[in-house]
Amino acid sequence: MDFQISDIVTVVKEDSFLRNEQGEVIGTEDKDTETEIIVFFGEEVSIIDYVTTDGKKIFYFGPDELRKEIDWNPEVKANRTFGHSMWHTVRYDKSPLGPDDECDIKGCPDRPSKRGMINIWGTVYELNLCDEHHEHYNGKCMDDIPTYEQEQRLVHQLGAS
Repeated sequence: MDFQISDIVTVVKEDSFLRNEQGEVIGTEDKDTETEIIVFFGEEVSIIDYVTTDGKKIFYFGPDELRKEIDWNPEVKANRTFGHSMWHTVRYDKSPLGPDDECDIKGCPDRPSKRGMINIWGTVYELNLCDEHHEHYNGKCMDDIPTYEQEQRLVHQLGAS
């Protein structure tokens, strides 16, 4: 498999203490007969004893020890978006975003183009969002998922003042 810089990968090596952890490819290095893949692991991976001198968690793997992913798993995305201590549960849809899906902001007439995360009192919801709602709500901590009507009332009230 061909790995590129910024690919998201999962460690699949059986005897690795990093098995099932996700990281980001930051480079490759040719070694004798094989290319080694250089992978960076973020703060969500706790590996204190293996931090490099510049504070980065970088490891080398063979191509058969990694699996390329399309996206970060929901727990990693929640950690990267909200931090470790700001959430306790992640709710997400395992199926891919489809052409018949609707924006999860109730009443929104637009089709979703992305998935975004909203944190409601520690429960992180991965939602199907149109471009506009993704821009406004992705990565936000809120009391509830807003409806399109509530949003329009707020826009009207702010515009009237």
